[in-house]
Amino acid sequence: MPVMPPSRTRRRHDVLGRRVVLVQAFARAVLLAPLVFLFSGFVFGTAAQGVAIQAENVISQPIRAMQGRVEVGRWSQDERGRTRYDFDEWTHIVDPVAQVEWRANSKRGYYSTHKLGIEQAGNAVHGLKPMDEQVLVGILTRSLGNREINGAMCNGALHEIEHSGRGLTLRTQVEEWFTEDFGFPLRVKRTFRMTGHGGEETTELRNIVRMTDSEREQRFRPNKDWKEVDGEVQRLNTSRMGFFDREAKYGATTRIGRRSDRRPQSRDPFSQGRLGSP
Repeated sequence: MPVMPPSRTRRRHDVLGRRVVLVQAFARAVLLAPLVFLFSGFVFGTAAQGVAIQAENVISQPIRAMQGRVEVGRWSQDERGRTRYDFDEWTHIVDPVAQVEWRANSKRGYYSTHKLGIEQAGNAVHGLKPMDEQVLVGILTRSLGNREINGAMCNGALHEIEHSGRGLTLRTQVEEWFTEDFGFPLRVKRTFRMTGHGGEETTELRNIVRMTDSEREQRFRPNKDWKEVDGEVQRLNTSRMGFFDREAKYGATTRIGRRSDRRPQSRDPFSQGRLGSP
């Protein structure tokens, strides 16, 4: 049996070693590629994926004692869980993919940026899902079947929650209707009821339309001509009594306050370094 020279044996081992390294590198690249794609999409949210809608968002409460509430804003949502709500001068944009939210005054054109933690981003996504898909304790759910609501075929469910304490029992009902007509689960209508107290509030989407790709990417970011402020943009509600139509007219404006995600400055003058150590 012929014996190969040591130099040729070393060269063969070197070639085999390089091939093993290349195969391992290729395997790592194949395995890591989807993870990199998912991670980059979750953190940066730059990919234009899926579908998105916009619609009128109507919040209403029953009229009691000459007062009622009707708030008509603009709602946008995509299948990745990004949302935007515009009402009068107030705009609130939540992007759980990029883990950030913006609060803005759309009339005056300024906004503040706020980072979301992983838990906050997850809660923003879960809040858009049906209640029976959320991990909640003590809820009884009953199917309401299918029904057309505001032009969309929806599946409904009634959730009941009972609270007891100090000799009192309160029952809360949540009726919600979801549709799959637009490519992802979309809540078209939801009603909260407090039995025994007459409290009720309904939120529903009307005139739902799809958005184009270009509209979607612009919709879930502050407008290009807006300016960022250092403080926190906070919503302020305004109202005016409606003596003729028996409804109060609601609106919203904003103010710039101190950011809640920063530690407030101490009122102790010595801790501020203005007077030195005592």
